[in-house]
Amino acid sequence: MITEDRELELWKEEWRGETGPLPTLKKKVRRQTLWMTVAWVVAVPASVLGLAYFARLVVRDPSPDNITLTAFIWVGMPLAGIFAVWNQIGTWRPDAQTTRAYAELSYKRALSELRGLRFAFYVLYVEVFFLACVIWIFRVKWILHASPTDRFARLVVLPVVVLGVWVFMIWRRRRRSKQLAEAKSFLEQLGL
Repeated sequence: MITEDRELELWKEEWRGETGPLPTLKKKVRRQTLWMTVAWVVAVPASVLGLAYFARLVVRDPSPDNITLTAFIWVGMPLAGIFAVWNQIGTWRPDAQTTRAYAELSYKRALSELRGLRFAFYVLYVEVFFLACVIWIFRVKWILHASPTDRFARLVVLPVVVLGVWVFMIWRRRRRSKQLAEAKSFLEQLGL
């Protein structure tokens, strides 16, 4: 009888040692999962529509600048999609229903988001360089013979939008770096 009680006590201690995830951490991970899903639900159709738009642009006006721009988009979008899929491998669900597993998942997601932002910065730099080259090469059509509205859009609106995206990405990188530090600190507190 005494051995059975001792065995029961050992089971209770073992069960208490493997507690479920903290409610706030679990809620945070579920919210992140929801936003990851929403991002994919929006990104995939938007990418398909973007590819269709540029294909239509070339069919409608097969000029060298449209063909160049479309080729860049048709190569770049699938590469970005492949990177996004690769980057999120292992970040969709925890390995177990424990606080440690949820903390590890939170850390993996923060790392994944920072990798994605680094990739986005590289893409932005390449896009700016490419657009500058296209505008320089085709400047006669794009700027000199463009309507005042198109000229304004290409010379003022486009740089302002690119600058806005760049500033937003810097802000987001700082925020994600802070989240990564918090997730790493929490993992260290758990003793990993």
